[in-house]
Amino acid sequence: MATAQEATLTTIITTVQVVGISLNICIVFFNFKSLKNEPIINPSTLIYFAMGLVNVCMQLLFMLQNFLSFLCPRLFFTRKVTLPVIIFGVIFMFYSFWLTGWLCAYYCITIVNTSHQLIVVLRRILSSFLPHILLLTAVSSIFMSVPCIWMMDMVLQMQPQTNSTLETSFTGAKLLINPVFLGIGAVLGSCLPNILAAVSTGVTTFTLLRHITKMKHNVSGYNHPNIQTLINATRTMIVFLACSVIFGAFEVMYFFGEKNTSSYSIAYIGWFVVLCFPSTQALIIIHAIPKLRKTILQKLCFRNEMNNATYST
Repeated sequence: MATAQEATLTTIITTVQVVGISLNICIVFFNFKSLKNEPIINPSTLIYFAMGLVNVCMQLLFMLQNFLSFLCPRLFFTRKVTLPVIIFGVIFMFYSFWLTGWLCAYYCITIVNTSHQLIVVLRRILSSFLPHILLLTAVSSIFMSVPCIWMMDMVLQMQPQTNSTLETSFTGAKLLINPVFLGIGAVLGSCLPNILAAVSTGVTTFTLLRHITKMKHNVSGYNHPNIQTLINATRTMIVFLACSVIFGAFEVMYFFGEKNTSSYSIAYIGWFVVLCFPSTQALIIIHAIPKLRKTILQKLCFRNEMNNATYST
């Protein structure tokens, strides 16, 4: 029987998920429309579209997982139910990390004006083959997650009932993952994309600070008319990177914490932060795209006006 605390937490989580799904659906439709209308594919638009789509799928999976663990925890914490959920969750998680890495890399090569060989090669690759790279990354995320079938196990924790020595009750579960597989997956699916995002963000931030310093000192012949655009892009990169790092850290906390039905451990705090990740990314994306932000605000204002007109009549 669910406690009042569990019911309240489930209600809060459901509200966050519904709002997040709505925002990410807006992102998907807005960027899909932009991709159809643009004669040439804009790399950032394509990445934002993929981010929104992944976030919608991730949140639907989170909602399913939350309801199953709330309504029938003993059934949920079994291998046949947990395994597919974790496989899809790892796929979305890895792909989300790589999307963040590619987005930061694209912003870096767009902002940084240098003839360094690495930047030149990266600019050429992302400009010409970004759709192929995103597809290859998605396929790689799937292949990295499939070994969970053989590398993961779930141990149920049972406790004898006080009024019977034969009957037992479910008290929790612990996830066991092969440490070698966990290490390889962490490096390929989390560390590498976050390193790509961190390096890109660091180089971009350093370049931007150098631009601002030169402008403040009125360096002869130096001017950058779009400095505010560059500041906004750099700020977006930093927030995306911080969000991915926090998400990865709390995901590890959830995986290695015990899932207990009678108490709320650090694993549940990690799980709540993980649930908020797609919604947080949606807010970052909306803030990073002025046209999308303006469109959403206009629709909200229009609905408020319609509601006020209805009530007044």
